[in-house]
This record gives sequence, structure tokens and C-alpha cells, in this order.
Amino acid sequence: MINNTPYYEIKRSGSGWEAKLTKDKSIKAKVLIVTDNIEKVLPALKVSNLKPAETNTLNYNENLYRTTIGGITGTSNFLSLYSLLIPNQENIIYIKADGFETGQAAGATAAYATFYKTKTSLANLKGIQGELLSYKLPLMPFEDVKITDSNWLVIQKTGITGILKAEIKGEKVFFNPDKAVSYTEIKQPIKDYYYKAQIWFDDHQNVPVNLENTISMVSYVGNKAIDATKAEIEKKWKKNYKFSSNYDLKKILTRREFSVIVNEYLEPFDKINVDRTGRVIR
Repeated sequence: MINNTPYYEIKRSGSGWEAKLTKDKSIKAKVLIVTDNIEKVLPALKVSNLKPAETNTLNYNENLYRTTIGGITGTSNFLSLYSLLIPNQENIIYIKADGFETGQAAGATAAYATFYKTKTSLANLKGIQGELLSYKLPLMPFEDVKITDSNWLVIQKTGITGILKAEIKGEKVFFNPDKAVSYTEIKQPIKDYYYKAQIWFDDHQNVPVNLENTISMVSYVGNKAIDATKAEIEKKWKKNYKFSSNYDLKKILTRREFSVIVNEYLEPFDKINVDRTGRVIR
């Protein structure tokens, strides 16, 4: 790391970059992240202008939110990995200088290309999302679920899948973790992720989303034994999941509880990929 050092030229060097600090001294890097003075880099790119990556506003009429690599705190905005990548330009990222979350996302994307000796265009969405989440960096800007929450990671993953959708109020986003789950809000999203869910929902129409029915659903879709799943969840209810409620098969689940069970037994975020638009790939 070299701070506050002027340079007089940045140019391509193989698949990476070289920054000339003096006529005799230069540094090389696999990926270049630009936050200012893009004009100095344009000659190397052989283009006349370039716009920095833009964030998107959370909108459930499309699925792009599933490609988020940075939730912008205090807003309903997020940065998609595919907004960060520059078409027809490899191993360069251009972001605005004042974006804290976009800076983290840019750093992780550049690090992925460097560590795996690949190109930014081949960035792995799930790999980058997982790395950012492991360092407690929110990818969904939920106003009401802080990183100190014991179920923060699971709620982030559930929010990214869209199996439970957040409430957007003005410019802020609320997951409402303690609100009861309804049958209508989960039916289509889960069917979108799992073929077998179609059969379960056909056989269980408009049933309450209580613990018993949820265990039935995840056991059927995930090919697990119902009795063993019940025993395992009862054992983990307070000790592992840190739920304040009591284990009760007839209890209507909150969004928090439903998220934890679906994440543990179906793993939609970890096991199912999406394309550049966020569409589920099955």
C-alpha cells in the first residue's frame, strides 16, 4: 500500500495494470479500481468517457436484487455485481469516491479476480456475496435487522433470495422479522426455487404457516425425515437459533423463524444460483 503518491501514467500490462510513479519506478496490479480522475485512465481503455457504477433501487417487479454485493445503508438502494463490471473492459472497476459500501464491494470483486487468477468478467456472484457476508457487510439494506442480531446472516440470505420480501417505506427497507408469515407470500417464491414444492403446495392449499407445516414442507422438498427434523429443530430452537418463543408445532412462524428453518434445511441462497438478471437457474 502506497499512500498519497502521485503518478504520471497508468497503462495496461498484460491482463493487469502498471502505474508509473516515476520514470524508473512503477507498481503493477491485477485489477485497477478508479474512484477519481478517470480521464487519466481513458487512453489505456481506448474510450472517450466512462461512467462510474450506479446503484439500483430495490424493486420486486424484477429480480436484480438477488445479484446485490452491497446494500446502501439508510436507503432502499443496492449495488449489483453486474452494474460494477464494465462491458468490454477487463480488470478495471470505476466507482464514485463517496460510496462506502460500493468501495467494499469493489474491493471484494477485485480481490476475487486476483486471488483466483481470473478476470473480473468471470466474477463468481455467490463467492463474492459469501465473502462479504462473512465479514458482516450487509447486502440488503434492512433498517430493522442489525449485524448484532443473532439471525442477521440468515435474514440477509433470505432477503437476497426473495423467498421473503421486505417492506419498502419511502427510502428505507424493513424485513419485519417478528411479523407472522403468510401462505400467500411464500407459495410462489418457494415454487420458483424448487420443483418439488409445486406438489407440496398443491397438497397443502392455504394452510397456516405454522411450525408443523413448515417442517412438512422442508422435509418433503429437501428429502428429509419429518420426525428426525422435528427432533433436531426442537433441540436447536433456543440453543442454536436463539429464538425467544417456545417450540410449538402449532405456532404460526415469524419471518425470522421461517427464515432460519428454510435456510438450514433447504439452503436456497447457498445451493441455488441465479443469472445476471437474478432469475433462478434450475
